[in-house]
Amino acid sequence: MQISYALMTTIMAASGVSIAQSLQGQAQNSGAPTVSRGAYLKFGETVPSNLVAALSLAVAGDIISPIPGKTLSSIRPRLHRHLTLPTQLSLRTPHRTMSSAASAIRTDLEGMPSLDKWGWVIYRTTYGNDDAWARFRARVERESRASISRSDAPEIADKLEWTWVEDAAALDGIPRGALRERFRAWVGAEKERMLTARRAEGQEALEFDPAAVPRYAFFVQVDEEALRSVTGEKEWDARGAHVKFVDAGWRPLAEAFPDMDENEEDESYEEIDECREENVGWMQISPYMLNADFYDVWCGVVDIWHAFYKRPPKTVNW
Repeated sequence: MQISYALMTTIMAASGVSIAQSLQGQAQNSGAPTVSRGAYLKFGETVPSNLVAALSLAVAGDIISPIPGKTLSSIRPRLHRHLTLPTQLSLRTPHRTMSSAASAIRTDLEGMPSLDKWGWVIYRTTYGNDDAWARFRARVERESRASISRSDAPEIADKLEWTWVEDAAALDGIPRGALRERFRAWVGAEKERMLTARRAEGQEALEFDPAAVPRYAFFVQVDEEALRSVTGEKEWDARGAHVKFVDAGWRPLAEAFPDMDENEEDESYEEIDECREENVGWMQISPYMLNADFYDVWCGVVDIWHAFYKRPPKTVNW
């Protein structure tokens, strides 16, 4: 499968963090070319052959992880998209085999018939301003679909579903940990729905792991702070405008890896959600990132969380 240009540029941005830092040991153990720690690529540079080799190693073997000594496959299942890289790629002049985000999503949907929807689940966790919420919903739907209509795969709009979840009694002010639990329960129900349809066709399993599909691995939260930040007609990339993008599978390091040396635990940061680690499992993203490009970059084989991640209250603009 071709890799989209959006995903490729993200991988390049991550080369000094997720790729170079994490693959160093794996490449050395295999005898393959290594990537030096902190080796960043700048826009306009080509992909060095040793990075291509290291990425190929990641695809052939264990998925890379930002945690030294741990592979991503021990944290989250292997993702479904195969990664094919050209040996030369300029970030200013994409290789002609690059596909757009929209066409890459179309290819994924065609290759996985059971996957009948794409797009994030968006939870409303504040209920003091119905008008602001209605304007936000309308703008996300309008702008994301307008962008798709101008792409080379406009038909993917037919399967786009921003799943808007509203329940004042259950969700108003809900802690993020409890919201993750609700999301995981929803994912379980979705898996059963897709399995039922699959069995009706005489198949006993899905052709993909739902936990490896972006729709079922991450979700969006709009709390009071976020809703205030996007209220009005100001540009969404203005300073402070954001929504919360949440990793549903995140757990504190001590919980995820109970055998980890206590000295390796990072608790030098201000507490957020009762966590003092650098990665708190969610980030603030500009609301205009609710689009096909941002969705597509999470469909690849590389763990790119740390390529985007900024610890709140910083906001990611991409």
